Amino acid sequence: VDYVLVPSVIGLTTALATDAMKDATLVPTTAAAAANAAKTATAIARTAGSTTITVTATSHGFSVGQKVVIANSGSATANGTYTVATSSANSFTATGTNTDVLALTGLSATVVGLEGTIKTQSLAAGANTISAGAAVTITPFAAAS
Repeated sequence: VDYVLVPSVIGLTTALATDAMKDATLVPTTAAAAANAAKTATAIARTAGSTTITVTATSHGFSVGQKVVIANSGSATANGTYTVATSSANSFTATGTNTDVLALTGLSATVVGLEGTIKTQSLAAGANTISAGAAVTITPFAAAS
């Protein structure tokens, strides 16, 4: 049996994720887009290009590698697209292109997954006991709701 290494496609566009799975000799299918309810960011802090986003008391549900969009923060340099680098229950650290220092509190900014990027994949990234030709389902974020 030939085994393949499952790539991580979290955060990629659906087209790129499909190509990556095919390149790994896996058979990708795309599931219906996952719900994408906006979360409220109450604080955003950034130093040296690393941005920490704090959300309301409800868990945000974002995972490492996912792409998120912040809007309505009141700061043009805080708004934008980020990649989740670390995640805990009520905050996450993300990377983006802005490097200015920020310390924003008392916010009602919105955070959503980037529409059309992969939220989940059915086979764990890094698995190396998967047979070539195995099926893998990728699930993109839906439009924000």
